[in-house]
Amino acid sequence: MGKDAVQYTLPKDNAYRIIIENTMQGPLCFKSFEAVLGDYKIGRTYNIYTLPDTAYSMDKEIQFTIKIPSDIYKKDREYKMICVTKDGQPIVYNDLDTNPETITVKTNKFYAYALIYR
Repeated sequence: MGKDAVQYTLPKDNAYRIIIENTMQGPLCFKSFEAVLGDYKIGRTYNIYTLPDTAYSMDKEIQFTIKIPSDIYKKDREYKMICVTKDGQPIVYNDLDTNPETITVKTNKFYAYALIYR
């Protein structure tokens, strides 16, 4: 878990707002993350919520871009995100942008996330 503020951007045309916070996930989330990690390592864990509610899933997808924290950023690393659904299923998201210093994800699932890298 990072102590630095999460730097993220949201497109203006998203269907709703979200908030992204650093957080330490519990053992069940880590078990789900580890089930799909492969040769990746966990760099950060987050809670990503919809506003004003804290729904686990929404009808429409939204997009967000997170700046890779400086202490885990390296030029040639590959980054992905994992979301753990309400029922504990992990979903792996590939980076949708070409900027090596950010990761962009499109989703309609929320709550426990991990930024992973290799």
